[in-house]
Amino acid sequence: MRHFIIRQCCTGLFGAVVMAPVFGETSADTPLESVQRVFPESTGWKSFCLSDDVQLLRCLMPDKTTHMYCATRSTKAGFRLVKAHGVSVVDDQFARFSLKNGTVLAYHSSGEVLARLPLWDAPPALYAPAAEQVRLRLTGTDDNLLLCEAENLTQVPVLLRPGRVQIITTEDGEVVWSNLLVRLQTETLLPPRGKVQLQLNLVVKRNTNPKGLMRKERVDLVYLADDVAPTRSLAIAPAVVLQPGMPELGELGGFFPIRLRDDLAVAYQLGFTGRADSRELEFYRLRNGVWQHVSSPVVRSTRSPSRFKCVDDEVRVYDIEGWKLAEFQLP
Repeated sequence: MRHFIIRQCCTGLFGAVVMAPVFGETSADTPLESVQRVFPESTGWKSFCLSDDVQLLRCLMPDKTTHMYCATRSTKAGFRLVKAHGVSVVDDQFARFSLKNGTVLAYHSSGEVLARLPLWDAPPALYAPAAEQVRLRLTGTDDNLLLCEAENLTQVPVLLRPGRVQIITTEDGEVVWSNLLVRLQTETLLPPRGKVQLQLNLVVKRNTNPKGLMRKERVDLVYLADDVAPTRSLAIAPAVVLQPGMPELGELGGFFPIRLRDDLAVAYQLGFTGRADSRELEFYRLRNGVWQHVSSPVVRSTRSPSRFKCVDDEVRVYDIEGWKLAEFQLP
């Protein structure tokens, strides 16, 4: 999976730095011209008229593996880019679109909402909570296994492709991105509104029964599908199953937002320089039902951020072994 973080101030592509014009100043005579200034090397443009003044355009990014959806709005000065959202080609199941209350709704052919994409009103960018299609619950452990219940929350079949499952634990206000990694090894079809019991294979720390997980205050499971095409076109095939209510950020590759509090989430990536000793954290606050990007501090360490502790508006960041890496005061 590819990585795209798109905000109103710039466009960042994982593995390279591509700085776009300030989107608030990007205007042109036609919707296509307004987005081609930001994505000049993209091809295969398609357009969808959403209203008298809002048009959605889709292009194929130069990597040939990602679709970028760009919404434009008509202004007195011309057309402005007011939303960009990256989707892996193999995961792109958007069949139709509508515009409601300043938000683009993307639907599966079955009519299920796959994504809610608020248009940018002012910097920084706004993100709706991701549409919840599957809920994962830890039910037990065994030798080299995690036992999990997958519940389909939709009215149509959902296909879980093989993929990895990351474990997030919360205890006494500390959120830990666990170094335990498990995999769903086989393709699994969830019937509409149905539940299926899964066995997730432990792929690190072999010969270990992680019994301690069952004693944690809270355990969340985040699923990321392998980058392979779904085998059933009529089923929804999610690329990711996040913790409930997390912001819909588009393509994130191996990174994803995690819940620090009910109103605070964080995602991180390698710094734009690509240096191994640089991690950029992206913090988001939930305000009036919409996630807003609030800060992008950088952790300079070869150790990966894995533990987070919130004290009011201060966030303390640690590695998996408990070494303190940084602390930040959020706006």
